[in-house]
Amino acid sequence: MRLQDKDKAVCEAIAQRAGMAIDNARLYREADSANRAKDHFLAALSHELRTPLTPALLLSESLLGT
Repeated sequence: MRLQDKDKAVCEAIAQRAGMAIDNARLYREADSANRAKDHFLAALSHELRTPLTPALLLSESLLGT
């Protein structure tokens, strides 16, 4: 059986959409992974900044009497 031109066009359109869906899924996974890495970095940064500040904050609160 030989495909007619309109059948071929439909198959090409479906293949193109499938390719775009695959690309979109890959891009979404990459963006999600980057977002999780950013969250992890910010959490670590926040912890590292807070850790040395805790004694200073406690001392300042005791000096202020609060």
